[in-house]
Amino acid sequence: MRRACEGCNGALVLEAARANGDIVSARKGNAWYTLTAQGRSAHAGVEPEKGRNAILEIAHQALQLASINGWREGISINAGSISGGTAPNVVPEAAMARLDLRFLRTEDRLATEARWHELLKKHYIAEVETTLMLEPDPRNPMTLTSASQKIAATAKDIVATLGLSLHDTTTGGANRDTLLRMFMELKKQKEPNETEIQATELELIAFTLASLVLRKNNVDLQWLIRRFQEMHDIIREAPIYQEILREGREEGIEEGREASIHILLMSTQALFPSLVTLLQKQITSIKDLKTLEELASKILSAKTVDEARAYIVGGQEKKFDA
Repeated sequence: MRRACEGCNGALVLEAARANGDIVSARKGNAWYTLTAQGRSAHAGVEPEKGRNAILEIAHQALQLASINGWREGISINAGSISGGTAPNVVPEAAMARLDLRFLRTEDRLATEARWHELLKKHYIAEVETTLMLEPDPRNPMTLTSASQKIAATAKDIVATLGLSLHDTTTGGANRDTLLRMFMELKKQKEPNETEIQATELELIAFTLASLVLRKNNVDLQWLIRRFQEMHDIIREAPIYQEILREGREEGIEEGREASIHILLMSTQALFPSLVTLLQKQITSIKDLKTLEELASKILSAKTVDEARAYIVGGQEKKFDA
């Protein structure tokens, strides 16, 4: 394998992709930590007051360390195993827990570790000592660079020649995996007599809420936008979308205008949240209901922020490269 890679600028690793077929272009770093507690043994029936329960201390500390899960973007903490004690009638002298930490940046790992050491200064069981150790060989993050983006683009071009589509994603406990599971669960909840369009109503709401979660993570947000655009035609026919329009038309032009504005804002928030403020300023000058509906359709079909911005500012049809 090493000989085959000589002279190559990049490679696609033939590891299993994500469940939905995405290839991995970036991943979080991860590190394992061992937390130990040293107490004092005693007979639980005869003289329990002489004991210092290491298991109780390790349990409290594991909860405390996990309590800062998500304190920075990309940080996830998992208390994966815990052990200690010898028998139910013996106050445990020693206990151990192992934790998994995922992070987007190395400095986030170091900052989390520093916070952990501060938290460990607070003891729950008197005279029980705790120690936190970083296990060997932590993995640094594989960030999404321009070079890796080019490799991913090449893979997409190759797949496109087969008439298929391919996406790249971040792995390592990132937000995308959670969202994919959520979307798959929504599909599972589809009633037997429900059409695909009817089932999309919840997904439209899910996309909107997901965009709020990812608004500070541009890479994942762009991924969500691509997913949303793939469902463009179905979403336009979703009951929630059509019902808002129908109610607006029945209640009058002004109410219909308000309904269309609501759809516009909701769609823009889901796809291009950075343009919501601009849109709010522009729509005050649009009085025609049909113009608002057409703008909503264009926003849903826009492939880039620049394209959507041009529609909002100019309101005219414009050709863009795919």
